[in-house]
Amino acid sequence: KACKARHRADKLIEEYTKGELTGDGWTNAELEAYIAEHDDLVCPICGKGVQESMKAFGCSAWREGCRFTIWKNCLDRAGGPLINQKIVQLLLKSGEVKGSTGILRIDNGYLTFTKAGEENPAARVPLIYEKAAK
Repeated sequence: KACKARHRADKLIEEYTKGELTGDGWTNAELEAYIAEHDDLVCPICGKGVQESMKAFGCSAWREGCRFTIWKNCLDRAGGPLINQKIVQLLLKSGEVKGSTGILRIDNGYLTFTKAGEENPAARVPLIYEKAAK
């Protein structure tokens, strides 16, 4: 449901910015609030918007070839947090998020997680999704 709502909202945002808004049940106030909440999620690779799916946050320009992806559970094995919208917003704005379990950083195309009290990252995950070869 969340994915369908996000897709619908993204379509409405596109129509709204082009001046082609047809309605679809959203009031202008609701749409403007949604835009304000999601406006700062910008892909660090191509500059387009970042969207949330059930399993990940990824670039809205994935159909055009951008492969920026942060999987929500990418830090589970290292004892890191489940990635949520607030964490992604903070990471994309400042490049670093400090929490009770440790520090998340975006560094040289990777998301790293360093546990609290440790110096070396416990996890290093690429921000560019590559499908595994079959």
